[in-house]
Amino acid sequence: MNDVQQPDKSAWIPGTLGTDPQLGELLTFTRRHPDGSQVTLSTLGARILSIQVPDRSGRVEEVTQTFDHLEDWLGAGCYHGAVCGRYANRIGGAAFALNGRHYKLPANERGNTLHGGVTGFHRKNWTAQVQGEDLIFRYSSPDGEEGFPGRLDCEVRYRFDADHTLTLDYRMQSDRDTVASLTNHVFFNIGGPEVTTVSAQELQIAADFITEVDAQLLPTGAILPVAGTPFDFTAPKLIGRDIEAEDRQLEYGGGYDHNFVLRQTERGALTEAACVYDPASGRELICRTTLPGLQIYTTNSPIPVAGAGGRRYGRFSGICLETQLFPDSPNRTWFPSPLLRAGEVQTSTTVYAFGVRSQGDNT
Repeated sequence: MNDVQQPDKSAWIPGTLGTDPQLGELLTFTRRHPDGSQVTLSTLGARILSIQVPDRSGRVEEVTQTFDHLEDWLGAGCYHGAVCGRYANRIGGAAFALNGRHYKLPANERGNTLHGGVTGFHRKNWTAQVQGEDLIFRYSSPDGEEGFPGRLDCEVRYRFDADHTLTLDYRMQSDRDTVASLTNHVFFNIGGPEVTTVSAQELQIAADFITEVDAQLLPTGAILPVAGTPFDFTAPKLIGRDIEAEDRQLEYGGGYDHNFVLRQTERGALTEAACVYDPASGRELICRTTLPGLQIYTTNSPIPVAGAGGRRYGRFSGICLETQLFPDSPNRTWFPSPLLRAGEVQTSTTVYAFGVRSQGDNT
């Protein structure tokens, strides 16, 4: 049963997404501010269902890809807005070694493990608790779930402030040595629900390198400089400018689906990772994180997905800013370590801060 504390009128408003035969009742919580901005979250995958913020004229609109029905969130939208784990992104060969022991995982993508396996954290009904201005989701993954060792106790704490800043604080602890990496897989389109592509939005990333991938989108282990390539977002650039350039890395992903190695002046410090700007609406999204990697995914599937209000989410219709440890780090010992020792606590923070620029302001 979900541990829910009744919120007061100034905090999170409870609701329901529906009931699933296996998962039970899936709750929702909405945080609203006087200007009409709001965020809705759900116990299904501790996920973001909706973010609505104003444009430069004050018009409040949806800025994520969202769905109308529970079956859509469980189907084509299963990753949308969800916390992915126990290990976000890919683990090559659906296996890794730890402390001299070999662990075999479910292969759910071309022989590899993606986002924790067949029934990852995005398919779990997390418990929820309102604590003042914060909404806290918790999930305890039992030892051996999806092949991973140790009982992993996870907590994700959300806060949505009146300045349109959404903060996610992650906390994990295991009773055995294990590997773990969480991310949120929200699909953004800050242009609003009627904008069908993010190609005309500007992106800047605080990264000089990416982790090279092979045809399966697994890291080869090499770190490639972005200078002189379509992956150079060190200065603001339209997302669509180079997205279909002749480049082997882009061909593998069908667009951007790559981990950027973030600049970090101090390990674990909260630093700016990326900025997305939509010139038409004036909306700006700044992503900050304490994590070393940022997976940029530009909704590359050529098959459209049916979304809220009869909309179709097609190719390049959204962008994911997935803060993370590096993909396949359990098998790449020179990458930032995903090892979580028994009894130790691993924490991280990611911030999505929304704002607006005035007409003609490109700073």
